[in-house]
Amino acid sequence: MPAEDAGGTGEEPRDTTPKISVYEMETTIRGDYLNDRGHIPEYVTCPDALDVELGAAVECSVGDHGAVFPATVTVIGADLPNVTYNVSITGVW
Repeated sequence: MPAEDAGGTGEEPRDTTPKISVYEMETTIRGDYLNDRGHIPEYVTCPDALDVELGAAVECSVGDHGAVFPATVTVIGADLPNVTYNVSITGVW
């Protein structure tokens, strides 16, 4: 008799961890950059959505006028449904 997988469906378990979307992070970074520098950067890219876990972080990139700056997005409050995060762009200011 063949062994069955633990879930019985043959599918990988789905990740149900709440996440901050790439779109939301990139939009926030653009807005912060605009507020601080007076214009929107040429581009902002984040590699993946960010798990809503206290202290979780992802490094994004901000490009403007030929320079590329790292932007770290860090979860500082994960009391669902209220999620807060901080954006730190290095080397711009």
